[in-house]
Amino acid sequence: SPTLLITANSPLPLRKKPNKQQHQYTTEAVLLVLQVFALISTSNRANTDRNYNDYFTKFIIVLMDLFRTDRGLLEARGSFIIRQLCMLLSPEDIYKTLSETLANEPDTNFAAIMVKILSSILLTSTELHDLRVKLKNLQTTESADLFVCLYKTWCHNPIALVALCFLSQNYDHACKLVQLFADIEVTVDFLIEIDKLVQLLESPIFTYLRLALLDVENNQTLIRALCGLLMLLPGKTDAFHVLRRRLECVPNFIDKFTSLDKRVANLSMNAKVNETTNDPRKNINFDELQQYYLAIQNKHV
Repeated sequence: SPTLLITANSPLPLRKKPNKQQHQYTTEAVLLVLQVFALISTSNRANTDRNYNDYFTKFIIVLMDLFRTDRGLLEARGSFIIRQLCMLLSPEDIYKTLSETLANEPDTNFAAIMVKILSSILLTSTELHDLRVKLKNLQTTESADLFVCLYKTWCHNPIALVALCFLSQNYDHACKLVQLFADIEVTVDFLIEIDKLVQLLESPIFTYLRLALLDVENNQTLIRALCGLLMLLPGKTDAFHVLRRRLECVPNFIDKFTSLDKRVANLSMNAKVNETTNDPRKNINFDELQQYYLAIQNKHV
């Protein structure tokens, strides 16, 4: 087994020469290093207001450097390592620190790959259930700040960003982002990511989103966002037919039995409620975030 160096400069096992059949890092070695790291990062904290000491951030930075230079490790063990970290430590702290580390990543391709991995883990792993709930509800200023933190890094991956907006029930902004896809080069990889998102929308995690489709009056932008994704998908793909069948289930009786005046009155009432309630979402400047997204996407051109 590889020799372990548990230091700030080399937190992962020393690498052997890779072979074609087995990656140089064994599962046991990686688990051991992560367990030791979890113990080190929570000990001797100089600031009692923080959950971890300075070694925590240093480790994350070194880990990102290792992923950047060793794409084989990222592909073979990246998701596993991040999930294990979320089991050993706070998923929120892990994601926030990873997001802050990647925020100024000069390698945009690497940043996009990392966001895709982080998004997949966020939307599928049981270890991140509490984090999903926090992002879904955005009931506190802290949760709104977390959303903004993730948003700025998720800008490197448009589909992951839309998924984050779906998760946090920011359907208006998700609709605007989908409309901006008209200016993006639609590649095979881009379509594959939409395909995976459609499959995720059919999972139990997004039950609330599917039920929101029943409230046609108040979720027009959600329906439009999903229709926009449908228009991007090739008509012969399974994802196209899955999403089309889902949208066909959206009630259309509202147009027959609800007058335009009543719908306008309901929208006005909802707007007044949002203004009077102490909703942390209203402190999120989505126009500013959209400009940030466009600036990041320009770096990918």
